[in-house]
Amino acid sequence: MIVSTPLDPHETKTPLAHAGPSDETASRVRVTRETLLWLGIGAVAGLTRLWALGSAPLNDAEAALALQSLALAGHASPMATAFASTSPANPLFSATQAIWMSIFGATDATARWLSALAGVALCLLPALLRREIGPARGLAFGGLLALSPTLWFIARQSDGALLAWTLAFGMWCVWSTNARAEMGWLLAGLLLACGADAVTPALTVAAALAAGNAFSRLRINATGALIAAGACAIGATGFGLRLSGLGDMFNGYAMWFAELTGAPLPEPGAGLWILPALRGAAGFVLYEPLIWIGAITGGAVLVLRRSAQHGSSNAPRSRDARVLRGAMRGAMRGATPWPAWAGAGFGLWLLTQSRTADGLAPVVIGCAALATIAVERILTELADRRQWASIAAVAGISAIMLVYGFIGALFYAGQGAVTWLLTGLIALVMVGGIAIVAGMTLNTQSALAGVGIAAGICLLLYTLSAGVQLTQTRPDNPAEPYNVRATLPGVHDLRNALGDVSARASGEPLAISIELPESAPASLKWAVRDWQRATITSQPGAAETLLTPMGATIQTDYTYIGSEFRIASTASIRSAGCDDRSGQFNCYPLARWLILRNLDGSAIPTQTRWVLWLRQDVARRYSGR
Repeated sequence: MIVSTPLDPHETKTPLAHAGPSDETASRVRVTRETLLWLGIGAVAGLTRLWALGSAPLNDAEAALALQSLALAGHASPMATAFASTSPANPLFSATQAIWMSIFGATDATARWLSALAGVALCLLPALLRREIGPARGLAFGGLLALSPTLWFIARQSDGALLAWTLAFGMWCVWSTNARAEMGWLLAGLLLACGADAVTPALTVAAALAAGNAFSRLRINATGALIAAGACAIGATGFGLRLSGLGDMFNGYAMWFAELTGAPLPEPGAGLWILPALRGAAGFVLYEPLIWIGAITGGAVLVLRRSAQHGSSNAPRSRDARVLRGAMRGAMRGATPWPAWAGAGFGLWLLTQSRTADGLAPVVIGCAALATIAVERILTELADRRQWASIAAVAGISAIMLVYGFIGALFYAGQGAVTWLLTGLIALVMVGGIAIVAGMTLNTQSALAGVGIAAGICLLLYTLSAGVQLTQTRPDNPAEPYNVRATLPGVHDLRNALGDVSARASGEPLAISIELPESAPASLKWAVRDWQRATITSQPGAAETLLTPMGATIQTDYTYIGSEFRIASTASIRSAGCDDRSGQFNCYPLARWLILRNLDGSAIPTQTRWVLWLRQDVARRYSGR
């Protein structure tokens, strides 16, 4: 027997005893539509995470992991050999990436494929929860994860953290739905094989299970333990190809705890001092208003729903506060895993030293799940077709006002004229007035649904634009909160210039000799990974081409001609604040950063520059002399 879960608690179930051929046909159509929607979510997730994956060069952290994997794959290049003695912090990711590179080659895109595919899988995992939270909320959950700029950004980084979060979320979905316990233990073993990247997800899942009193569903037995141990051993050792991976796994655990104990506390500074210390948290607030505003709204809807169930219209006023407290406790019991995901994940992220964007994945997951409650409520209101006209009218007028308000903030950020900012504030006040008037004349729930639809559409467009700018149009912008150290296209330009010089000076694209100092960043070493005559030395000065940082002194008897390349950029966002130094309260720098992701003239990004030197005889052959 198949029992459908109603979207609204007050909705009655259709008796199955009277189901006929037409009902079976409708059920097949419903399942088909849901499947198509899930395929659409997968397509959106794949497009946003796989499109132009190699357009931006690898940053230093990505390049170091890629060179480690290249060394594990047995690549004989000098740059990969230099990383052969480095222990990977995530053995499962490094071993899988090494196999991937052995099959498809080592490029910027293939180095990121594993993270991108893990990101796509993460967006489809809510399908496992459709019987627990309903088909509509499951689809909304997957859609919000697919459009999240945070997950979008993390999936386009060559990093093992998202693989660990995908395994952890999949493990939690299996255990929380009473599905096959063996699959959960398999995912748990693979998660443990992620080394340092496994600790935070494992602790977050434990907190979510404890909050939902779901530890009893684990069914701990000898079979599950053997499955987990086997999966862990196979994953850590790369299918038995590298037995030392088990040692790397435990070393990764030790690295995580060492980082935890060495995490510094935020220190006050100029401007908004909290932003530089918690730059990732500021990025979450800027990039994810759709889900955190939706999470707040969903929590309010859940509390009001519980209040309506526990209270009564003729209850005395003395019981109102008690009814509300009981409703809040009941709401939290019904949704405890999701606040636990967000709260535990954010707390652990604060305790770590790096505070990178990948640590915010559980916050995105928890807030997106809570936001689906608001989506479900709006869909319930739309089920009554008699309210469509009033909802559409409120939504249309509210959307126009919200767009008008955003344009006002945009013009203020671009020109600094306070008048534009006032127009935005007026627009927000008008939206509130529209909701009040519509609630008094039409229907309160319909008015709120219309405003919610308008706000959702505007926030969705903003989220899409933020994700596109962060990952596609301006991936090298150091003013983006998640781009702590942005790698510039100059790395690709340098690699192309080296290939051109080698081809024209020696007839072979990778034949020319090159020397790099020991201090060269990993992104540059990755750029010359294919050069068999590349050498790392303490003092470059004899090869046909040299790479040195800008301003470095070369001790050599040869004559070299150099060209400058910009390879990285960093920027502090301490100047993004409000001040009254000019006698007026000025928030123009903050507005420019919030809206345009630009910093004022006092916070010029610091660029790292390197010089490619050509020996004089090579330069002559290159120029055709």
